[in-house]
Amino acid sequence: LGYCSVFAQQFYWLQSRKIVVVLFLSVIALIIFVIRQFVLKRPYINLRVLGFPKYLIGISLLFLMYLCRFSFSYSGQFFSTILGMDPRHVSYMYLINLLGIVVGVAYSCVHLISKRPIFMVWIIGFSSLFCYHFLMNQLMFYYGNETSYFLPMLLHGIGIGLIMVPTILYCISSVSFYMAPSAAAFCLFVRYLGYSVSGVLVNYFTLYNTSTHKDRFLDYFQKANPMYVERFATLKTKLLKNGYNQATIDTVTQSVLNKELNKYVLLRSVMDYYTLMMYVSLAVLAFLIVFWLFQKKIKISIRPILPI
Repeated sequence: LGYCSVFAQQFYWLQSRKIVVVLFLSVIALIIFVIRQFVLKRPYINLRVLGFPKYLIGISLLFLMYLCRFSFSYSGQFFSTILGMDPRHVSYMYLINLLGIVVGVAYSCVHLISKRPIFMVWIIGFSSLFCYHFLMNQLMFYYGNETSYFLPMLLHGIGIGLIMVPTILYCISSVSFYMAPSAAAFCLFVRYLGYSVSGVLVNYFTLYNTSTHKDRFLDYFQKANPMYVERFATLKTKLLKNGYNQATIDTVTQSVLNKELNKYVLLRSVMDYYTLMMYVSLAVLAFLIVFWLFQKKIKISIRPILPI
């Protein structure tokens, strides 16, 4: 599964015989594992935990959280490739995220100790992840100050800290006490599954979506476009003033423009992925709010504007 999540997109999935063999063996291994767990007297993972509705809700939220979590891998790529940060300054951004995780875990612990509804923690957590993706989507640009990204990185950490630990505890407590070890073990599998699917999506947007955007940009990346000619001339003049050789100036200018093009293509791909994660967060928030209203048995009556 991990091999497919990393290399399947590069080999065009089922068009590659190697990927087909790996997927087939994975399915066979999964079937054998499931049958063996039902046959064993003391199974490693009691799959009857999937018969608890609350447990299914918990692992679904855990899976979706991991999808939103690993969009964070694009942030480091953005900081280093687009903004040109060195590893030291990128690590400072990760420290802000780590601080957010500590704050989120601390608040979730206080919330659970106070025996408050876990739905509020989930709603605040996924709202934080939505705000992170929205702000990063708006702040994606060719240049920027690192201080502008402190708030999104902090919100991402808070969202992860609020969701991960309470959700695992909710999953374990939603099953019978003798199934608690199986519930915890299956949560590990769901976390790994979320990581693998997130890797598939990142590779898809990195390879396929990047090539799509690059083809679109190349339609305007030619001398017939006045904006391209103007940008080429401006950049050429700057390079000449910096002492570049007249004989190789056209080649150097074209190389610099190609690097700028690759940066804009990466920006567009990252923005597409963050937009998808925004929709995922909104869908989860809508589900949580509706489910919370259903649990509380709150009826919403909509009166017509005009009398009927």
